[in-house]
Amino acid sequence: MKRLLIIAMFAIASVAEGSAQEHIDALVNRDIGGSRSGYMCTKRTAVKRDPDTGEIIKRVTEVVIRDNKELAKQFVEAFKTDIQTAEVSEESDKRNIYIATAIWLDPKRIYNISVTGDVVVVNVQTIYREDE
Repeated sequence: MKRLLIIAMFAIASVAEGSAQEHIDALVNRDIGGSRSGYMCTKRTAVKRDPDTGEIIKRVTEVVIRDNKELAKQFVEAFKTDIQTAEVSEESDKRNIYIATAIWLDPKRIYNISVTGDVVVVNVQTIYREDE
């Protein structure tokens, strides 16, 4: 019985870890429009690779959305849901301004969001290996 309980705990922990940032990632990774969709959206991704192996060392994605209160609300809800599983987090929600940082480890993932009215700025850094 103890063995079954331990196995169940490990299974639950691995599922929770695997889905730790799933709500934020789903919003960041989807095609969230652009100026033709009635609001302004820019999305940029930069990748740093090891020059010898071509292996990705770090990936940074920035999403900026203007004039879409519904999408701003979705990002805030995603952060409030996912931040509960972060190893390190900080959150402030005052007077129509929401700011949050969440950090998960292995690989190290740092998520930042700033929402002021209907302007959303999200930065996601994934660090697969620290620079030497």
